Amino acid sequence: MSAELEQQIALLSKALEREKKARQQLEHKIEAFNAEQFEINKDLLSSYEHARVREVQLQFLTFLSKNNIDDKSLNEITHYFASNIKELFSQASCLIYKRINGQIQELKYQAHGMPDWQAIQLSDDELQELPRAKELNKWQRQEFTASAKQLAHYRGEPTLVINFSIKERYQVGIVLVIEHYCYSDDFKDTLQIAANQFATIISKRLTDAELSLNYQKLKSTVKTLRSTQKQLVHAEKMASLGTLSAGVAHEINNPLSYLASNLETLNTYVDEIETFATHQGVAPFVQQNSKISYVLDDLPDLLFACVDATKRISNIVSGLNSFSRKNDENLSPLDISYPIEAAVAITHNELKYKHQVQLDFNHQGALVSGNKGQLQQVFTNFLINAAHAMPEGGNVSISTLVIEGNLQIKISDQGIGMEEKVLARIFEPFFTTKAENEGTGLGLSITYAILTAHNAVVEVVSTKNKGTTFSIMMPLT
Repeated sequence: MSAELEQQIALLSKALEREKKARQQLEHKIEAFNAEQFEINKDLLSSYEHARVREVQLQFLTFLSKNNIDDKSLNEITHYFASNIKELFSQASCLIYKRINGQIQELKYQAHGMPDWQAIQLSDDELQELPRAKELNKWQRQEFTASAKQLAHYRGEPTLVINFSIKERYQVGIVLVIEHYCYSDDFKDTLQIAANQFATIISKRLTDAELSLNYQKLKSTVKTLRSTQKQLVHAEKMASLGTLSAGVAHEINNPLSYLASNLETLNTYVDEIETFATHQGVAPFVQQNSKISYVLDDLPDLLFACVDATKRISNIVSGLNSFSRKNDENLSPLDISYPIEAAVAITHNELKYKHQVQLDFNHQGALVSGNKGQLQQVFTNFLINAAHAMPEGGNVSISTLVIEGNLQIKISDQGIGMEEKVLARIFEPFFTTKAENEGTGLGLSITYAILTAHNAVVEVVSTKNKGTTFSIMMPLT
């Protein structure tokens, strides 16, 4: 080999060596660049994940905004919460179930890509296969069982399950079907915080609903107590009036008996005087004396007026006794239609020209404990009062209805009605709105006494110039 060839080979070897060194240096630079890019990408991924967590937090802060949930029902809040959770997992499907007192009340499913929630039906055995969290209010990862994979729409990926137990009897379950659960602890903590806040929202909403329900019950109880108090005060008032009436009746009755007896005696004396004048020839003398003639002619009318007045007083005293005395009559099972129909028959002549009585009985077979004669007097008083309240005529309706162990009897007219101040006094003895000499004011007070003795409760509703309705509640036998 010539020296020239050897020199060329040596030069090429040195060039190759330089190229190898240059390539090695380039490879080291590329490796360093790649390592630097990897770290940059890693930081970018970490920043992206951190930003995603912040986005999740912002979404749930928005979700928990008062303006977003105030107008939503419990179901809407649940669906809204589940939809937000589902969107955080790009390929997730979701199942929601609601269990009240151990029974599934709602079951809805939304697969990936489906626009709306769809209600699905599962058998009892299939319901038992649903993934269910063992701990309440905490996200848990589970695998589908072999049976669960056969359920409609379900896929075999792992599941993320949470079960909210709210107020013990009310549970909401959310099942997410996801491909993996490889997210940062910060992301998972955010999901758990959101779950806790969701449970708090639902619990508060249920508490508010229960408070509202309890408030309505309390209002109803207060109303009932006030009504009961009013009835007790009225009953005490009637009892006091009854005691007073009994005393007044007793005090009046004794002198009234003397007066009635003396008037009968005086009437006998007048008859004897007239007989004596006729048989003893005194008649011409009497006829000549105008004063004596006037006295003898006026005596029968005076006596008749006095006797009539004593009878009226006697009726008033009798009414007072009826109002004040306790009912000693035996009560027996009775169909209320009998005393009502009897009262209609008694008042027929007074009502037949201007008034119509409509009967609507809806108590077939239902009996009350009562005295037919006394109840007949009650309905007679109601019918006569109704007729007086409609001087130009109108309809009187009497209806019956069985309500929770009681018989309701309603007597309604289309009359002039009553003002509130009058309505408060209608059962007081001697209180009347009728003209003088048209009533004693004892009819409704006696009616009230009779109904009270029958363990009945009476309520009155009246509107001026529209009519009055008496509602009687009597316990069934």
